[in-house]
Parts: sequence; C-alpha cells; structure tokens
Amino acid sequence: MSGGLHAQILEDAAKAKAQARRAGPVPYGEFESLKNLIDSATAALFEALPATFEHRGKTYRLITDIQQAKVAIFDSPAAEKSLLVTLLCLPDEN
Repeated sequence: MSGGLHAQILEDAAKAKAQARRAGPVPYGEFESLKNLIDSATAALFEALPATFEHRGKTYRLITDIQQAKVAIFDSPAAEKSLLVTLLCLPDEN
C-alpha cells in the first residue's frame, strides 16, 4: 500500500469514527478509501472460505451463505485497536 493511500485511509477512518460518535453509522460509500478497503476485506473473506472440508477421511462439499458479518479491520497484524469496524450485510443470491 502506498504511503499516501494509507494516510488517506487513516484520515478517513478517524473522520468516520468521529462522525459515527455524533450521528450514528456512516453510509458505506461516504469515504471512497474506506469503501475500497471494505471491498478488499470482503473479497479476502470470501476467498478464504473453503469449498470442501475433510471429516474422518472423507471430503465433503461446503456451501457458505453469509448474510451478515461483523468485520474489524486492523492497521497491521500486530495492531491491538481496530482501524475500522463494519457490519457487512450481503444480498441473498438465491
């Protein structure tokens, strides 16, 4: 991540947190840098879901339908305080 983009994310996250404290949840697309960060996190989440799993020597198919997930994004793997917390509400594709 470039320094300028990361600085923008930090700045927008601080603004969004302050806005949320005053007025409640911040609309998804209000801060472009945070929208893109959330989109990347969502893609990573879905890419990490397995299509199969093993149980006692047999492979089973797994379909996961996540309608809602609370996601916390941290500035680094070692960070203790979240940069951003969001609730993903995904449309039912069925």
